[in-house]
Amino acid sequence: MGIVRLPGRRVGVDLMAECDSVRVGRAGRPRLGRFRVGGGIGARRRGVRGVPTVSEASSGGTFPPMARPFAAAGALFFDDQQRVLLVEPSYKPGWDIPGGFVEPGESPYAACVREVEEELGITPPIGELLAVDWAPRPHDGWLEGEMLLFVFDGGRLTDDWRERIQLDMDELVNFAFVPIDEVGALLPPLHARRVTAAARLRGTSRRAGYLEYGAERPASTDGAVTSRAR
Repeated sequence: MGIVRLPGRRVGVDLMAECDSVRVGRAGRPRLGRFRVGGGIGARRRGVRGVPTVSEASSGGTFPPMARPFAAAGALFFDDQQRVLLVEPSYKPGWDIPGGFVEPGESPYAACVREVEEELGITPPIGELLAVDWAPRPHDGWLEGEMLLFVFDGGRLTDDWRERIQLDMDELVNFAFVPIDEVGALLPPLHARRVTAAARLRGTSRRAGYLEYGAERPASTDGAVTSRAR
């Protein structure tokens, strides 16, 4: 009832979903579920005493145990009624937000900008960071490691931007603006918590926050969401 679907714009978006299939996107790169495969995050040379550098390791040294999370990024876009934009993938059930894997040598912000253009066919300005979410290991047989997921503020999409959306039909079949309190009906629980938390942070004095499993850490003491439309 509160969901506004926009059918008929299939002219040819899971940011943070478990990978359940391999697909080839518009750019011809393989994807795991919604994400482009980019390999693990390599270690950087560090000047910390007692920790071997890359050069030392290549000369016979060993690295201590360290996390090697995958990284992904996406954006929350809103309409005039502060409903959030969700997209419906063609290759799996459920909905998500625009976004995908961060590729090697790419920053999370650059990945977000690129994914939005590839998936929605538009290049609206992407704003500040809303949340970073540390996610558990997906139990899907594809990824072996944790994930860091960066959610940026896409702000309010004006009528002009909305009318120019052109979905990547290899991956997406629909999009809709959904009230924040109804995203749980379309998104998996973890993703719904992440989107809800990021949208809440968007309207607080903190403006951004750190999440684990979609929950704020430390727990927020700010009040209810207030409008911060652009």
